[in-house]
Amino acid sequence: MKFQPAILKKRLCKMCNHKTLHHNQHGYIIKCSRCKHIQIGFGSFAVTQTMNDFFEFRQMIYENHTSAKFSHELIPEQKSIQLSTPLRNMFWVFSLNELHHFTDLLEKASISLEIEQILTTTINEN
Repeated sequence: MKFQPAILKKRLCKMCNHKTLHHNQHGYIIKCSRCKHIQIGFGSFAVTQTMNDFFEFRQMIYENHTSAKFSHELIPEQKSIQLSTPLRNMFWVFSLNELHHFTDLLEKASISLEIEQILTTTINEN
């Protein structure tokens, strides 16, 4: 079955009014206009975070991606990259390709958030 972000958002998102920051065939990232929380959907998981938690999470993923992509031992399609979650004894496992797609999704959503912040600041200053 082909990934369809709109269907996942409807099922998983309890946010009443959201804006799509970025989506692609691998996942989506949305922001609630009311509470400002960020929801990330990727593969078979979804997580909702505060804005600060989102940026910390993005940094952790970016650092893992940077170190993993220089590893010559990894097979791009093999799920061999284990990342911690806030839950004890629970991990996310990615292939190098999946981690690349996930990092790309996070980076593009981050750019959208940064543009939004610049525009908001500019409007508020005028």
